[in-house]
Amino acid sequence: MLPLIAVWDEDDSFRRLCIHIATASGFRAVGYSDRVALFADLEADCVIAEMVTATGSAGETIRRIAARGVPVIAVSGSPLELEALGSGAVVFLEKPFKVATLVALLKRFAVVADEPIVRYGSIGPNETNPDPE
Repeated sequence: MLPLIAVWDEDDSFRRLCIHIATASGFRAVGYSDRVALFADLEADCVIAEMVTATGSAGETIRRIAARGVPVIAVSGSPLELEALGSGAVVFLEKPFKVATLVALLKRFAVVADEPIVRYGSIGPNETNPDPE
């Protein structure tokens, strides 16, 4: 079965874009506009989560998702990398980012639940950046 990507973002157009990118890259994908629906149905192999929501920071939500062993790719138009990684995200992407970067990260972190997950924390200087530009 293909890995399932959950996209949590209040912005409909960004959520639809991420779903399209994931499905075009060979994943299954589902979108959520609020955290309640996300938690009620969280069976994803990887989550793309917006850091800034109408109710404030998504740090606690990311902590809860990561505690379930699900890798979180945090995204934001604001420079919130430290908060995202401190909340348990495996990596942070600042908007705008290249589609190729997101696809490479999905391929790296989205695995079917029975397969082992290797966590890296973030793309650091000793790792290969999937988007060298």
